[in-house]
Amino acid sequence: MKKLWTALLALAMIFQLTACQGSTGSAESPEQGDQTSSNKVVMTVTAEIITLDPQVNAGGTAANTVRQNIFEALARIDGEGNLQPVLATDWSVDESNTVWTFHLREGVKFHDGETLTANDVKATFDRFKTNPESTRAYYYENLIEVNVIDDYTVEMVTAEPQSNFIHIIAYDGSYIMSAKSLERSNEEIAKNPVGTGPYKFKESTANESVTLERFDDYWGELPDITELEFITVTEVATRVNMLRGGEADLITGITDEDLEYFENNSDYEIMYGSSNRVGHLAMNSRRPGLDNILVRQAIEYAIDKEAIVTGILGDRGSVAHSVIAPLTFGYADTELYSYDPERAKELLKEAGYEEGELSLVIQSPDGRYYKDKECCMAIAQMLKEVGINASVEVNDWATFVEKVKAPAESNTVDMWWMGWESGTGEASQVLNVVFAKENFPPTGWNTMFFENEEYDMLKNNVLKTMDESEQLEMYSRMQELIMEDAVWVPITVYNECAVYNSKLSDIEITYTDVVRFTNVKIS
Repeated sequence: MKKLWTALLALAMIFQLTACQGSTGSAESPEQGDQTSSNKVVMTVTAEIITLDPQVNAGGTAANTVRQNIFEALARIDGEGNLQPVLATDWSVDESNTVWTFHLREGVKFHDGETLTANDVKATFDRFKTNPESTRAYYYENLIEVNVIDDYTVEMVTAEPQSNFIHIIAYDGSYIMSAKSLERSNEEIAKNPVGTGPYKFKESTANESVTLERFDDYWGELPDITELEFITVTEVATRVNMLRGGEADLITGITDEDLEYFENNSDYEIMYGSSNRVGHLAMNSRRPGLDNILVRQAIEYAIDKEAIVTGILGDRGSVAHSVIAPLTFGYADTELYSYDPERAKELLKEAGYEEGELSLVIQSPDGRYYKDKECCMAIAQMLKEVGINASVEVNDWATFVEKVKAPAESNTVDMWWMGWESGTGEASQVLNVVFAKENFPPTGWNTMFFENEEYDMLKNNVLKTMDESEQLEMYSRMQELIMEDAVWVPITVYNECAVYNSKLSDIEITYTDVVRFTNVKIS
């Protein structure tokens, strides 16, 4: 096995890539500067920040990291997966499990000077029903009414009981915006967001950076940071050099080799965060070749997950055994395939493909996920070893998303590397958003075009029961059905790692890999 890992690492260096966009150049590495002297903090993010509108289903972790420091929801899920009150001080549900009552925190100001009331909550959730660009609306299809009881009491009515409703309310798509700010165009909302968080929007440069400034009328304890800038940097070496040179204060997506410099250096701190993000290879089940389940199953058998996790990722995470992670409520180990290249060859032959007859392209983001390109290169080589001509194309994040989310009639993507996590901490988010038939692209994320009648029935029933044992049984079967159809190869459950200037403290990494600066102190 060690020889295989060594070979994979070598392949990751020499295997030919078809790059669709050039990489960011490396900066020099001068001595560490005093970036925090003005209480300005700079964080690098690994992908473009596509939109700051929380109701738009685009942008991934980079956008969510910025938005989580601007906006707040009625509640939130903390780093350990527990619900915490935020803009609501408490809530309750009636005996029918369909009428939810939220009592709002008083004295909360929006960044535009407005005071938070129940009208703002109603305007926020009503927008999902009236705005066609609110592409996260499918989370709230069961929500039929939002009623203002008084200035600080709001009632939400669902058509049917929904066991994860409060988790959806705590999700980042449920950030509350002022009713006044929602009178603007969608473009203005996306470019100049208005929330209640500790930081307010200052300025941005498209595809490069977003700068926030402290909101001095914040209802909670003020952070020490007065200005917070997020810069898109896709190359690991550049991120490392920026931190070492004082151009950045916090970076993520760092390799084990680079970590060695920071481990014994008192100028820096290293933080590890448990994640529920599953790195995987996804397959478009409507593409030639991949429309045959035998081919998809052959690919499942052809990939040595352990070799990738250990040899490429350096054990920065664990081998995945389902499409969701163990930290997620509803997880079940539903592994159906072991590494068996001979079985892969048999299935390809059974599907009618002789060696070298099938050609497929793997799409990779450019540094969005930890060693994403290297993982794709290793997978391509593994597929070649069973007779599939596989190549890799690398794209910037915006181009990658545009390609993968193209509608069925124009989608030319075969396979791609991605990471999905549950922002709600429970299984239904991923199992609905990524695998429900109604969430085909371009609006939804079922980019594999997965369809299964039994799955749809379970999806429609799992949230109607409040019995956890029944939920777990249905969630387990849903994961089995996905694995049987072989549209995903779950490969790793990531562990996030952040390195930052030791002058900073009280940084939080959530289980969705988002960095929160709400309580940060500077020494």
